[in-house]
Amino acid sequence: MNRFIFLLFLVSFGIRSFGGDNEAEEIYQAAKPMIGQESPAASRQLGFGLMQQAADKGHTKAQSIVGFHFAQGDIFPKDIAKSLIYLQKAATSGDVFASRNLRVLCETTGGGTAENRAAALETLNRAANSGSAAAAAQLGELYFFGGDGAPPVDYHLAKKFLHIAAEQSDLQSCNTLGVIYEQGLAGEADKQKAFVYYEKAAHGGHAKAQASLGSAYAGGGGVEHDLIKAYKWFTLSALQGEVTGKNALGDFARGLSEVQIEEGNRLVVEFLQNQGKEIPDHLLQKGDHTPPSPEGGGG
Repeated sequence: MNRFIFLLFLVSFGIRSFGGDNEAEEIYQAAKPMIGQESPAASRQLGFGLMQQAADKGHTKAQSIVGFHFAQGDIFPKDIAKSLIYLQKAATSGDVFASRNLRVLCETTGGGTAENRAAALETLNRAANSGSAAAAAQLGELYFFGGDGAPPVDYHLAKKFLHIAAEQSDLQSCNTLGVIYEQGLAGEADKQKAFVYYEKAAHGGHAKAQASLGSAYAGGGGVEHDLIKAYKWFTLSALQGEVTGKNALGDFARGLSEVQIEEGNRLVVEFLQNQGKEIPDHLLQKGDHTPPSPEGGGG
């Protein structure tokens, strides 16, 4: 019996060769290599059948994959209704890719019809309201930015869902909340609250939030004026290649003394060490007070 016939036998008879406490994972691992683009059509269909069985047994990643392929219609006929069922299960369990795909389905390029987009939006809402940070983050960004065919921009709803995600330490949500509070997009501006969320995202390594935190320290926005800390956060942002951080650092560093830059570099090194990140050579060379070039990248 060749492999193809053997796999067909397994699918037809309920994967009886699998069992035990880890059955869904075993089925998922067997299916995964079969559904690649390079696989023959028949193999992909069999693999998808296996993947769907893993999904039905509660495997989160399998649910996300099955939902994606039902939306694509690249293995079996397109079925948005089935796609939404599987994507919601995966998104509610915290799968980031399922939540992103639900967001795509909320837009014209994904769901296609207005009915499908509305169903996708409701599905994403249910996942977010079930406590999924991944779903709440996508829904918050959707209401913040809008999109082609997406629901209208609503900063109050964006704020609501971003809070759900930020409370679970989603860095992008923390940064976007910082923008909402800083600019007063959903009520009065509150620079102190903006600082709190920028700081949370910045300490997690979010480059844009690091640049915003540098600006807060440089201009006293919601926090006491501190040039050295401003330099630290501008530098950390610039080291990740963030344009805002690089541009701010280039101008800002020229107004600092060598002593201030040396202390700022010490804080940068301390932060990177605590994060387990690589330390750029110029920060390890004592006496070299040259900040990163505004044109340079970094990791």
